[in-house]
Amino acid sequence: MKTMKSIATTVLFLSLFCSLNAQSSTDEAAIKKLFSDVTSAFNEGDYKKGFTYYTNNAFEIGPDGSLISGKKALTDSWSEFMKMSDTKPVFTYSNPSLQWVTADVAVLSFDSEADIKIQGQQVGGKTKGIAVCHKVNGKWLIEADAVVPITTPPSPEATAQNNVEKIIEDVYHQAMKAIDTRNARAITDLFTEKGVMIDPLGSIHNGKDAIYKNYVALFQMLSKMPPPSSFNRTFQDRTHVFLAPTKILLRYSEVETRQYGDKKSVDEMAYSVILSQENGKWLIENLTLTPKTEMPTVAAKN
Repeated sequence: MKTMKSIATTVLFLSLFCSLNAQSSTDEAAIKKLFSDVTSAFNEGDYKKGFTYYTNNAFEIGPDGSLISGKKALTDSWSEFMKMSDTKPVFTYSNPSLQWVTADVAVLSFDSEADIKIQGQQVGGKTKGIAVCHKVNGKWLIEADAVVPITTPPSPEATAQNNVEKIIEDVYHQAMKAIDTRNARAITDLFTEKGVMIDPLGSIHNGKDAIYKNYVALFQMLSKMPPPSSFNRTFQDRTHVFLAPTKILLRYSEVETRQYGDKKSVDEMAYSVILSQENGKWLIENLTLTPKTEMPTVAAKN
């Protein structure tokens, strides 16, 4: 008798499981068809038909982050959008994946792509979407949906290349301000911790401490010299190349002209600078200063 009861219970359980599973399969097919029908309606330009598949209180979050609530507001918004669009937008819908919340509520995730042109400009693109579907009076409707644009973040190299002139100008002007105000700490802070400086005499200063001491000594020496009556600085022949996505090699020449009464002093220096990005900040990794001098000529022997 117990065996018969166990068999009956098992059969009942299996029949219920199969019934639920069949229902889920039927509902899953209905939800996927729902989205296919919505996509077709919008591709036909019949947005009013498209919104018949939404509940009255449905809301939508667009790819620009805007939130629109209620079927009427959604319909009005799409009507205004269609007036701006050059032609009927074209949508594709693919890779649907369904998750059940309850027997009457499901969440559908999907991929989509839109071809939308406004004044000749493409404003559509690929998105990832999600929708909450609700079974109302035996019919599946969309309760809410949202799409997020798929974007590729720019690489560090691309970002640096787009902003290379600004990067160079920022570091250069900070350096010149520190030198003109004789601020040894400020100029040293523009170097990396293991930065290297080779001064015009050929001396090598390794690390920020050595670089700081060099500038302190230089500024002390300059403080004992009479200030020029006029001063002009120009730089020229600037070129740069990326050694790596976060490393720039910069070369340029600089001419400093000082006037002391009726005497003029002109110093021309060639610079080689490696800028390196550390923690989002561009710093000097290597600085080489080379005085530009004319090579002595040797008279040809007859």
